[in-house]
Amino acid sequence: MANNFKNAVVTNVSADETLPSTIYTVPDNMKSIAIELDVANNSSAGVNVTVQIEDESAGGQSDVAISNVAGVNGSTNSVFTTASAHGFSVNDRVRFNQSGGTAPGGITGGAEGTGKIYYVASVDSNTTFKIGITRSATTFVQCSSAGSSPTVRKLKIGTIVRNAPIPVGGSLKVISGQKLVLEGKPSGNNHDKILAYCTSANSVDCVASVLEDVS
Repeated sequence: MANNFKNAVVTNVSADETLPSTIYTVPDNMKSIAIELDVANNSSAGVNVTVQIEDESAGGQSDVAISNVAGVNGSTNSVFTTASAHGFSVNDRVRFNQSGGTAPGGITGGAEGTGKIYYVASVDSNTTFKIGITRSATTFVQCSSAGSSPTVRKLKIGTIVRNAPIPVGGSLKVISGQKLVLEGKPSGNNHDKILAYCTSANSVDCVASVLEDVS
């Protein structure tokens, strides 16, 4: 198989922790190696940047059906009850309705790139939990409706750097020297991804150098 060098460039990286920008996605049935990842601050103030890898090639958890959503009046902490044991721990990342249906009101569900990433903020039992929009959240999401056939999926997301500061006019080599292996399955959405978000919108550019189609 050929080894192809490729640049992946994303400008104006997302400032939304729940919906980070996708910097690079491994193509179908390929393996890639991220050789370098540079992040530049284009703004007139310092920013913090978080870079993550979403590991789907290892086989993420399947969607778990939600049988009940308690507290849907928009003013009460919503408690989600799953039809079977969810296996969640606090600070696990989850996405709702990745494969279909409609997420509860107040939650943006859907496939990666459209469905937002939430944190498990409280595990009340092996079938009940609450969510937040930040790590170690103490404020829980309040839903306005139960949705239609709601589901939840545990994501395999690892942090490469978290809240790394970049001064005005500065840049950060997130990957340099070390290598990051990324894999893509033959079909479907099971492709590893590099994700990034920052603390200020329209402020950060990312440039990834990737060796693609590695045998």
